[in-house]
Amino acid sequence: MHSVPWYIAVLISVPQTFLITKLGFGLFNFKVPFNKCLLISAGIAGICFFLRKSHMSFTLNTLVLMVILTILTALVFKIDLRYSFISVLLGVMISGIIENIVLPIFLNLTGYSIYDLMTNSWVNIAAFMPVFLVTLLVYWLSWHYKVVLFDFANRGEYGG
Repeated sequence: MHSVPWYIAVLISVPQTFLITKLGFGLFNFKVPFNKCLLISAGIAGICFFLRKSHMSFTLNTLVLMVILTILTALVFKIDLRYSFISVLLGVMISGIIENIVLPIFLNLTGYSIYDLMTNSWVNIAAFMPVFLVTLLVYWLSWHYKVVLFDFANRGEYGG
């Protein structure tokens, strides 16, 4: 597996984890504080930087990061571990769907390949920008229209 330069961890992992967290938890009516969410995102970026140096597959890497994000958010936001897991899973799924829609369009428009994404950090950052913008739009729309799929926050187990 290719290792990740520190600036990729900062420029991609931090905003991606931040939006995954804000979107996933917001859809279950958890109000997660900006500063705590940013701190968790920075921590995940650091962990990602070191995990990518290992020889585990992308799939296993993602699963490990999801478990760590679940545990961190449960502890920091004082949320039941089950609700944290469901919120993280939803955020990751929405982010993955957006990425799987936007990236092929980006690659077709620019002529870059998957190999270019894996080997050229700046192409990776450029490809992340439209994914980030679409995810940000989805988050903003869900926040603006107060979309809540299920209200976990008012089940009496949320300390946030």
